[in-house]
Amino acid sequence: MGGPLSGIRVLDFSEGAQGPYAAALLADMGAEIIKVERPGRGDLMRESPPFKNGVSLCCMTINRGKKSVILDLKNPYDIGKALSIARHCDVALENWRPGVADRLGIGYDAIVAVTRESFMPRPQDSAALALIAASLVWTLLRRRFLV
Repeated sequence: MGGPLSGIRVLDFSEGAQGPYAAALLADMGAEIIKVERPGRGDLMRESPPFKNGVSLCCMTINRGKKSVILDLKNPYDIGKALSIARHCDVALENWRPGVADRLGIGYDAIVAVTRESFMPRPQDSAALALIAASLVWTLLRRRFLV
């Protein structure tokens, strides 16, 4: 799919509604989204009604246009896989409580250490994820078209 963010790859660790919705907006603008899901359960939104043919419509809506990879982020081997994927991404997105990504070994410093150029928003530093998403889009567009 084309769009202003075509060629941008996003590693999406986010769960629930806000982070996945922000990633869906990036996908709508052409970014390639690689969503990390838990083994056996997947994204929490998979359990949210309404359902059609056994599939959550909420989950399908906010995870549209994404690729998915299953990784156990409490397993050191899978953390290595996540960092390997991050090496080829431009953006990493997460929406956990402050410090969770760092404890898992996929925090800001770990991601930036393996990427060529990375912009990883820190949702805990802002009151509104929408503001972060807008800032992220602006940063990517500026980097793409103005630099």
